[in-house]
Amino acid sequence: MRVRPAFVALLLIAACACRSDDEKRLEAERVESVRYSNEAHGSPELRWDTGGKHHTTIIRVQPFGSKDPDEVRAAMLREMPNY
Repeated sequence: MRVRPAFVALLLIAACACRSDDEKRLEAERVESVRYSNEAHGSPELRWDTGGKHHTTIIRVQPFGSKDPDEVRAAMLREMPNY
């Protein structure tokens, strides 16, 4: 019996969509930790946010002070060597 590739792909997608309760708990803890950090130590000049499908990426958010795209681009280019 030969298994069709589309069926295998569907099974893989279904398996990946199922997350354990422990994984969901850890995700909630990550989000809560970032939220608490922002409340305790955050400011309008610097805060952190979570991103990604399951909030696995933590992102530093820092405004550049201007809404002009050319000024924002110049400020970003100045800051890039720091990272």
